[in-house]
Amino acid sequence: MSRPERPLDAANSPTARFADALRVLRRKAGSPTYRDLALLAHSSKASLSAAANGRRLPTWEVTSAFVRACDGDVDEWRSRWQATRSELGLNPRDTPSDITDSPAGANTEAAARFVGRRQEIADNADPKQSGCAADPEGIVTLDSVEVHTANQEFLGLAELRHSPTHRVAWGRFVPSDRMLYLRADATITIVARRPATGTVGNAYSTAFDGQAVYGDILLEEYGGIEATVTVDCAAGGGSATTACLR
Repeated sequence: MSRPERPLDAANSPTARFADALRVLRRKAGSPTYRDLALLAHSSKASLSAAANGRRLPTWEVTSAFVRACDGDVDEWRSRWQATRSELGLNPRDTPSDITDSPAGANTEAAARFVGRRQEIADNADPKQSGCAADPEGIVTLDSVEVHTANQEFLGLAELRHSPTHRVAWGRFVPSDRMLYLRADATITIVARRPATGTVGNAYSTAFDGQAVYGDILLEEYGGIEATVTVDCAAGGGSATTACLR
C-alpha cells in the first residue's frame, strides 16, 4: 500500500494550487498509482510524483504527460499552467506548446534548447526539436543502468533511449526519490558515444530541478550507441554508462 501524499497549503501558493488540481485530476481518473501513471504517460514515476508535490511548478512536458495519462483536457491545462507561471512572475511561454516527451527541466539552460527552428535529424540534435522523441512507433529504452554514489546510494537510472523510426539514440537520467531531496546543488551531464566511429557527442549539462534529464541524439546508422550519465552533487555524485546498443 502506497503512503498518502502530504497535505498541500493550496490557499497560499500557486504551485501548491496547481499540484492540488493535478491530484484532483488523478482521483477523477481512478487514482492510479504513480507507477501505473508513468506507464500510461511514458514518463518517469519520479517526475510525475514531483509534479503533484507542490514544491515546484512542473515543466509543461511533465504536465502534459500527466494530463494525457489522466484523460484531461490538454488545452485547458496548458492555459492553467501558463497562468500559474504568470502568477510566479515567469514567462508563460518559456516552453513551446508542441513538446510531448519527458523534460529536461524548466531552468534557463534547458529552455534555451528549444529556441529557434526545428532541427534536422543529425548527430548532436535535440531529440525533441528533431522530432525523434515523438516517434509514432513509440520510444524504446534499450538499456538501463543504476547510478550510485561511492557509498552505493541510489541516485537514479542512466537510460539509453531509442527511436525505431528515425534510428537514433540518446541518453536520459531518471532520478530516484533520494535525488529529489538533493537537487539544489546537483548537476546532470549526459554524453552519447558511437564507439564504431569514435564519435563522442556533445555533452549536455544542466542544474537538476527534480525532473528527468535527456541528452542529444547520435545516429545509429554507423554503429551502436552508448550513453554516460554523470551526477555531480555536494552530497555525493556518481556516473554510469549503458551498454552499446542499437
